[in-house]
Amino acid sequence: MSNSRLFVRVPLTGKRLTYAGEQEFEKINNNLWITDVLAINGRANFFSSVFPKIAVCEARKLSFCDRKLSFDEFKFLTCSGNVKYLNIEETFINHENGDAVYIDSILKCVPNVEIFKCFNSEMPAFPLNSVYPFQNINTSKMVKIDIHMFSYSHFEKFFIFMKENPHIQYRIQFDGVNLSASETQKLRVIVQEIIDTGMTEFCPPYIKFDGQTSEQLHQMVMSNQQFIHVPLSDLPSDVLKWMKINAKPKMLLKLMKCCKYFQHFPEFPYFVVKEVQYGFKRDNWLFQTLDGKMHFYEGTQGIENIEKKLWITEILVLSVFSNLASCVIPKISVCDIKSLSLQFQNLAFNEFKFLTASGNVIDLFLRESTIKYENDEQVFIDSIFKCVPNVETFNYFNNRIPIFSLTSTNAFQGINTSKQNPKIEYEIYIVGDGTLSNNEAKIVEKYVQKTIDSGITEYPPPYIRFDGQTPDQRDALRLLLRNFNEKTIK
Repeated sequence: MSNSRLFVRVPLTGKRLTYAGEQEFEKINNNLWITDVLAINGRANFFSSVFPKIAVCEARKLSFCDRKLSFDEFKFLTCSGNVKYLNIEETFINHENGDAVYIDSILKCVPNVEIFKCFNSEMPAFPLNSVYPFQNINTSKMVKIDIHMFSYSHFEKFFIFMKENPHIQYRIQFDGVNLSASETQKLRVIVQEIIDTGMTEFCPPYIKFDGQTSEQLHQMVMSNQQFIHVPLSDLPSDVLKWMKINAKPKMLLKLMKCCKYFQHFPEFPYFVVKEVQYGFKRDNWLFQTLDGKMHFYEGTQGIENIEKKLWITEILVLSVFSNLASCVIPKISVCDIKSLSLQFQNLAFNEFKFLTASGNVIDLFLRESTIKYENDEQVFIDSIFKCVPNVETFNYFNNRIPIFSLTSTNAFQGINTSKQNPKIEYEIYIVGDGTLSNNEAKIVEKYVQKTIDSGITEYPPPYIRFDGQTPDQRDALRLLLRNFNEKTIK
């Protein structure tokens, strides 16, 4: 009785049915529709009994051990194009004329294969008389090749293929192969070069052969284990690699949390800081990391010492030199800041929108800074506020440019006022020579006095300071504001 067994899993129930030998297998009355795995091990001629029963083969995993099958049969089993895992062990695939089918023809039948294993102690995977036996093989989706080398000469030819496709993880074995002393030494040199190169973006190949030192084998195993490989997925491996290289920082962070593959970098690709300032010590950049460490770089060009892109989480302060935004923005990948302070800065509206795009800004300070459109027109408060929908504190000081245009019918239209109007605590400064005429100063003074006479209300009294204001009125307004704050705290 044959040792061959066929396991059939019923897809709707997951139930596994076992048939021992060819006669029992004949009990299956219906033809088979295989959706996931086809694995046959045992007697070489047993496959001839199985094949006629297969009506549809959409298997993603094919595994044959000790098989003999024709190339037409193999093409039928792989014609769906679904195969991602292919294992051929001591198996012979032949053309109609009896000639062997080699690796190039086999891999053309499985264009989406990711893992390919091939072991045959009696026949090589490819002929030596071919100039290049791997021509026209699509390797874009291939993740791993586990292959037995028939001789050192076969390895030399295959090593060219390995160098051309370094993204593939290789496992090369010379089990039972008689190597000369010269060939053994050449392999030792190749393996040592791989070990000495250390970690790269590609997985180091694993090469095992008789005559290899135990120390070298151990080093190769360790370097291979330390590398995190592309995981098996319904997505092609090249898509996963593209995601890892091109994902935006926030998406990459999410991917890192989901899968270790996306965590594999020589080091984290971004310089994460909670605070960036220029002008803290006059002509210096200050970077404060999440653990509170301070890094200082001298001069505006000092930022070029930062090799990685910046990920800023809390505070950005730019002052002193007017063009700092154009220096720092190209260095920023993620700007999640809650506080933005721009002092004496000239920047484009697109630059301002980039710095505030996260929507996290709650504290905005603009002092003697200009924000302009591409046509050089001034950006006013309505457009500024639309960029910071969650702002809670807004400070604006500019003796040269007004905060809004008098020609606009409603300069504050479209501004989110959910936390504004009388509930807001206002500080208004009308200062500078000639800012107010005598008549305008009297109007403002009358308004301030009315606020003082109203006393404490449910809303904070606005603090208004202007040229020509009497010291008594200024002190009375301060006292009112202080009393209101004390009441609010209670």
